[in-house]
Amino acid sequence: MEQSVQIDPLLRIQALSHWYRINGAARLVFSNLQGELRQGELVCLIGRSGCGKSTLLKVIAGFLQPSSGKCLLAGQEIGDAGPDRGVVFQEDALFPWLTVRENVTFGMKANTIDSGEVDALLQQVGLFDYAGQLPQTLSGGMKQRVALARVLIRSPRLLLMDEPFGALDAQTREEMQSLLLRLMRDRQQTVIFVTHDVQEALLLADRIWLMDQEGGGFTHELLVALPRPRDPSVPAFQEQARQLHSWLRQ
Repeated sequence: MEQSVQIDPLLRIQALSHWYRINGAARLVFSNLQGELRQGELVCLIGRSGCGKSTLLKVIAGFLQPSSGKCLLAGQEIGDAGPDRGVVFQEDALFPWLTVRENVTFGMKANTIDSGEVDALLQQVGLFDYAGQLPQTLSGGMKQRVALARVLIRSPRLLLMDEPFGALDAQTREEMQSLLLRLMRDRQQTVIFVTHDVQEALLLADRIWLMDQEGGGFTHELLVALPRPRDPSVPAFQEQARQLHSWLRQ
């Protein structure tokens, strides 16, 4: 009889807690978070404002050290920030004096830049024809494509996205969601995606983690087994949306 092969998770979150000290008093952000993320999976974090979603991303990125517990990436404990993790924020933070191509390759050593790889990535994100343009000539959605490409060119094992499409109009947001799913499929990219939008989480995620407003751990996990591309009008999608809204109201 054949034995199933156990695949270790790419990311392990183990008994993770974080608090701040304000005027000598401790303010708990979250406590005892436990979770695992597999290679090629997209997990969405949702929860009310202030529940610690962005703080958790900063801990995983290595920008913040946790108060207790740890995160393991490919079996190695995460310490400081590193190239194996890439972060995309809501603000694109592009350099206005650099072209699209220069922004994408900023910080890379000249002898490590593969022009063919850069061209291929610019094609993937729909920016090849804009490679020589400055950010001021681009729309908001195109700027976010540049920000995404700037992270992906370094081939991070884990992509961390903090409400990256929150400031975009509805049509552009849909286009960026489709682009992200296509890049995930083509590059086998692993993603943690923070959003306040239940529909966005259901459109994108393999699983959804709901964070406790009162500083606890993950209160619920929802497996989204709907086939892609997903249609918000179908009953199964609407039922899962109702379930998420119910959890958020609790």
